[in-house]
Amino acid sequence: PQCLANSLWACAKLGIAPSSNARCFVRRCLDELCRPGRLQGFAAQGLANSLWAVARLRVSGSATAGFVAAAVQELDPDRIRQFAAQELSMTIWALARLDGASFRCRRPAPS
Repeated sequence: PQCLANSLWACAKLGIAPSSNARCFVRRCLDELCRPGRLQGFAAQGLANSLWAVARLRVSGSATAGFVAAAVQELDPDRIRQFAAQELSMTIWALARLDGASFRCRRPAPS
């Protein structure tokens, strides 16, 4: 999975235009990352870089929604403590950029 994160990051860093081929490549990467168990052992940097890349590339659709939902599930308090400041800021920026009905993290209602 690290090679997929690196590929997504490189596309975003290079400013790859959102052509149909680029979108297809990104969606295939996201589909692969969403396979069960793929993100569980993922390094904080890989997760942060992947979210940042998806936000930067502005790719939307079910693959993006599925990846963001899977990534958010990985962000439990113990996992977040493993993030360096830059990884945490990249993740927060990406989630803010991707903000929409499909991506919102909702806090449980107070009891």
